[in-house]
Amino acid sequence: MQRLGIIPTPYVFSSVLSACTKTEPFENGKQLHAQVFKWGFQSKTFVGNALVTLYSRCGNLGLAEKVLAEMHRHDKVTYNSLISRHAQSGNSHTAFHFYKKMQLARLIPDAVTIASLFSTCASGGGLDKGRQLHSHVTKDGHSSDIVIEGSLLDLYIKCANIEIAHEFFNTTNRENVVLWKCDACSLWADGLSIAREILERLTEEDVVSWTAIIAGYAQHEFFVEALRLFEEIQSIGIRPDNIGFSSALSACAGIQVLEQGLQIHAQDVVAEYSMDLSIGNSLVFLYARCGRIKEAYSAFEMIEAKDEISWNGLISRFAQNVLITLYSKCDQKLFEQMKQQGFNPNHVTFVVVLSACSHVGLVNEGLNYFKSMSEEHSVLPRPEHCVCVVDILGRAGLLDNARKFIEAMPIKPDAMVWRTLLSACTIHKNMMIGEFAAQHLLELEPFDSATYVLLSNVYAMAR
Repeated sequence: MQRLGIIPTPYVFSSVLSACTKTEPFENGKQLHAQVFKWGFQSKTFVGNALVTLYSRCGNLGLAEKVLAEMHRHDKVTYNSLISRHAQSGNSHTAFHFYKKMQLARLIPDAVTIASLFSTCASGGGLDKGRQLHSHVTKDGHSSDIVIEGSLLDLYIKCANIEIAHEFFNTTNRENVVLWKCDACSLWADGLSIAREILERLTEEDVVSWTAIIAGYAQHEFFVEALRLFEEIQSIGIRPDNIGFSSALSACAGIQVLEQGLQIHAQDVVAEYSMDLSIGNSLVFLYARCGRIKEAYSAFEMIEAKDEISWNGLISRFAQNVLITLYSKCDQKLFEQMKQQGFNPNHVTFVVVLSACSHVGLVNEGLNYFKSMSEEHSVLPRPEHCVCVVDILGRAGLLDNARKFIEAMPIKPDAMVWRTLLSACTIHKNMMIGEFAAQHLLELEPFDSATYVLLSNVYAMAR
């Protein structure tokens, strides 16, 4: 078309960008973005939506938000793409930020977006926020949607208790297959073998149903059961899908059986799933969990359309490896590469990077990373991040700075924060700040014998 000298219309660009989103040639999408800008079509809402969806799907949320900022008008498609992707990436704060903007614009999110928000509440333990969202959804008349019911049940299972989850289950559409699967997962969390029995009562016995069981076993760390069922469904002629292969690889990583994992990977290659993103991420996890860091990095490099899970996963696995000190500089390098390519780190990434800085004594770098969390990445500090900063300062002997940091923390210090400071005082023989930390720690945990042991060590070392 272009060779014939015909100028593409905005509708043509929108259609081709949508095709790039579905078939994942993301580099082609970036080239089309340059042409959109050249012809001045970036102000068209449907073209902007196609670009936002493209960058969101490939995990490049930085570019997606940049396109959003340049659009003159937004509709619900614009926000749905960003909210869903941020929620899937664990960026709960940012997902709800765009949800509020959507509400202010009087736009109604779709069921998939609402389900994504419930999922991020469930993953992050945000029960109160999830209940507020449930209230809004009920007022809008969408709470009976099958997908939303499933994500709501998942929220109550993970954040409340089994009784509340079953209570909610009993008020919903009992013919909803999704809910039967979620209810079975709640029983997994209780360790009950009846989970599979419930799913076997379903009239559909296709790959989706059985994959739900395998994924449930893997997610709840019943790794042997997941692998056993993975083999069983193949023996009765059911061919696993990409989620089945990904879950089986995760199960192999969980019990560190590299050889079996490689056999499963060979099967997914034959089944033409080897380029699937979830399988690529699980393969990285498998290699890293088995201590094969070079192979993990090679597997990571082979993922064509990396998302935030890919980056965060690799950084996390490097730091969780027993050779953390050796690889901490590599963690930081990966972190910088991740930012350069427009991917957003989440709260887990920052815990890993801050821990790496602590282990190799990079005080200024660690403080700068902590500062960038809220200022650059909209990630609110959690207690575990603050513990890392106190550890960074404590290991460096900057105990007065650590005390001042705790006093200025944006959240209430928990016992681990004070215990980290007290431990540092033991190492550096600082009785005054040690007593200060012990006093606060005992207010939180008055019967913790370990605190008295640490404090006595401070006194002994300070003599």
